[in-house]
Amino acid sequence: YVDNVAGQIKSIWDLMNTTYDRFVRTTDPEHKSKVQKIFKRMYEKGDIYKGKYVGKYCTPCESFWTDSQLVDGKCPDCGRVRGCRGRGILLQDEQVRRPADAAY
Repeated sequence: YVDNVAGQIKSIWDLMNTTYDRFVRTTDPEHKSKVQKIFKRMYEKGDIYKGKYVGKYCTPCESFWTDSQLVDGKCPDCGRVRGCRGRGILLQDEQVRRPADAAY
């Protein structure tokens, strides 16, 4: 699937006469290495830390929402109150790694 999408993107760029030095995919070893280096630097500077987030979470959309963002108590993206297997908008504790406010 992803190979097909990547091919479509390249075709669109070619139609628009867009040039690029190298078409990079997130699975490329060089890309992985550079991203790991960036995140390691952010972590070492204390800009990424372990924390806990409590909020309304839509499982199918994989998104957190505040009460003010919900539409009639439903997910603003998919409109569900309850998602797959009874899951959907629910109050949930999530242990997450969140970036600190930093200028990058």
